[in-house]
Amino acid sequence: MSDTKKLPLKVVPPLERDFYRPHVGGGAKKVFVPVDKEFRGRLSAQVIEVRDHFVTAFKEFPAVPAVARAKVRPDAIAKSHRPVNVLSEKTCPIIGAEGLGELLLSVTPQGLENLARRIESDTTQDGIANLSTLRSFEVYRAPVEMPQDAIAK
Repeated sequence: MSDTKKLPLKVVPPLERDFYRPHVGGGAKKVFVPVDKEFRGRLSAQVIEVRDHFVTAFKEFPAVPAVARAKVRPDAIAKSHRPVNVLSEKTCPIIGAEGLGELLLSVTPQGLENLARRIESDTTQDGIANLSTLRSFEVYRAPVEMPQDAIAK
């Protein structure tokens, strides 16, 4: 091969300053509403209502979790605001979503007790930020659709 056909190559050795850990932005989590005693009491009472609703099912099928819905504030629906510190494996983990701002939770008696206790006592910055994203807890009722031929009769 002639010298005119060869492509020039230049070796650039890496320098020490090329290897660094980038700054991770973010900052503190956003708190959407004041998480006061009244707010905590209302959410905790809703969690207990969910537990009371499923008490018979939990007794009959103790190893089977039920499903509840947590509604998230409209201004807190971004994935980065998801309340994963409060809704965790130790409480009631998120198992899905139904519509914008509605999280589906796997609930057990112990998980609901842990969640109610966490709502009442979590004073960490992440815990308060997570709680402030929540509007309510309720029993999940799957939508029932009637077949068209059953409606016509």
